[in-house]
Amino acid sequence: LLITCTGFVVVNGHTEYLFDTSFTDSGPSFRSQHRYRDFLMLHEKVRVECSQLPHDFPVPKRLFVGASERRGRCVALANYLRDCARNSGTPPPTLLDFLKCSPHEAGRAQTLVAAAVAQALDEATVESNRERAAAVEDALAVAKAEAESAQMAAVAKAVEGALTVARALAVAAAVRNADSVAKAEADRAQAVAVEEAFASAKVEAETERAAAVEEALKVATVEAERAQAAAVEEALRKTKVEADTVQVAAV
Repeated sequence: LLITCTGFVVVNGHTEYLFDTSFTDSGPSFRSQHRYRDFLMLHEKVRVECSQLPHDFPVPKRLFVGASERRGRCVALANYLRDCARNSGTPPPTLLDFLKCSPHEAGRAQTLVAAAVAQALDEATVESNRERAAAVEDALAVAKAEAESAQMAAVAKAVEGALTVARALAVAAAVRNADSVAKAEADRAQAVAVEEAFASAKVEAETERAAAVEEALKVATVEAERAQAAAVEEALRKTKVEADTVQVAAV
């Protein structure tokens, strides 16, 4: 008899192990020695030790008739043995005695079951550790993503602050530049006004000077004409006197 544990399930808080039960090469020889009625009697005894078994023997009688049913009988009996060992972990002593299994074979079967159960538990522990590690890794990934998001938010905030400061500095520089431009424009306008005032004063001075010169020329002309007229009149007077003198002398 060979019993192999293939895993376990938990039903209502109770652990049920799953077994794959098969016969060794010598199985058909001693199995063929038992008839249907022997298994019926066995079932009555085993059912006392295995309460999970049905009331009636689950293998039909037709499988015990003829060699052609040998394969079906082997499968059905293997399932029956698996059901017998499902809750207890090993076949009950009555079943082992019925199958003429030696204590060595029974102990080997129990060892195989224990090893298989231990392996299943180890695999379950490894799987649990793997799931736990995956959960930790996922948590770390989430924490890392959140940290990166927070860092990016801090960087964005810092950049925004720097941009705000830069905008303020640019506005201040623009104001200073505008003040400088306005001052330069005012200085330029003042210089132009002064230059225009000087030009206007110069024109007025030149105009006044020209008028004064013209007035002086007019006065000089009048005086010259007056002096000339006086000189002519004096010359005429002298000429007339001289003429009168000559005329008197002639007379």
